[in-house]
Amino acid sequence: MKLLRFTLLAAVTVASVFAAGADGKWSCGVKGGDGQVRPLVATLKADGMKLTGTVNGMNGQPDIEIFNGMAHGDEVMWSSKRSTPNGPVQFDYKAKIAGDEMKIDIVRADGQGAPMNCTAARGK
Repeated sequence: MKLLRFTLLAAVTVASVFAAGADGKWSCGVKGGDGQVRPLVATLKADGMKLTGTVNGMNGQPDIEIFNGMAHGDEVMWSSKRSTPNGPVQFDYKAKIAGDEMKIDIVRADGQGAPMNCTAARGK
């Protein structure tokens, strides 16, 4: 009986760890300093602690490869560089995953602008 309980507990634990994985296409709207909400679409893939993927380009630009991607349990982080009229700007993302929801905090690496955030949903 103890073995059966242990086995069921282990199965539930393993299932919850895999359900909280970063893999997938995550979408949300991010409100910028100008008050405009812009779409954020992050397509992520975790391989152990390594996180790779892309974030959507803005205004018809191609998707952008992420870098410095790391995944650990239900927490992930990555960076991207977006082109702006004033040159490229690095954004750093830190997120926590709960099932098919990911709360993302975004800051500019140069410290300019206010921090941004959104709650992304994983596409089905």
